[in-house]
Amino acid sequence: MPYLRQSQIGGGQSQNKSTQQYTFGIKEAKTGGFIGAEVGIGSAFASIPWRISGYAYGGSNYGYAVFPLNIFGGYQWYLYDQPHYTIGVCVRGHIGYTNYNATLGGAPDISLTSHGIQYGAEAQFVWDFLDYEAHTFGMHIALLGFEGSTFSGKGVENGLNSQKDLGSFGSHTKFAYSMGIGLHYYYAENHQVYLTHRYRTYSTFADSTTKYYSVANNVFSFGYAYKF
Repeated sequence: MPYLRQSQIGGGQSQNKSTQQYTFGIKEAKTGGFIGAEVGIGSAFASIPWRISGYAYGGSNYGYAVFPLNIFGGYQWYLYDQPHYTIGVCVRGHIGYTNYNATLGGAPDISLTSHGIQYGAEAQFVWDFLDYEAHTFGMHIALLGFEGSTFSGKGVENGLNSQKDLGSFGSHTKFAYSMGIGLHYYYAENHQVYLTHRYRTYSTFADSTTKYYSVANNVFSFGYAYKF
């Protein structure tokens, strides 16, 4: 351990300085604000449960892929470190867009055009378990976050010989809690890469004010942030 060897060479003053490095307090090298972007892949569910087209059933589509895009920013505080690990906390917020377009199987099929704007915030616990020179590997856990999404959409009914424009379905907003876990990699003090899985608790049931819904509760995302 290099710090022990330095303390042995430099005496008591070096030993105290070495020991203080591994105590509670803000660690300036990793503490700071950040801004970045991320792209994800999620498994979506969409449905039109109302008799808006004159049929007893609308349509639905389970498990089709969507690709959420977000920009995010926040601040991280690293509070305690040891030779083999560092721990801290982080708060971050995001805003982004998801295209939920899908073909809904029904009687007959309906082509859904749906756009979602998502926004939210979360608090994370951060644990860096490996530091080697300019490289840091760790994990982050968000036990509780909050997110909202505003959706707008329209539909086209695909008949056997013709199509019927169902018009705009208007817009509606849903809110959900979120939880996340992932891995991260830092290069030097400024470059951060994230791989994260988030679960969101959006309801998959329509309410009395919406004609359709389209949500993706499980999302894996890959992101990059610059810490300043």
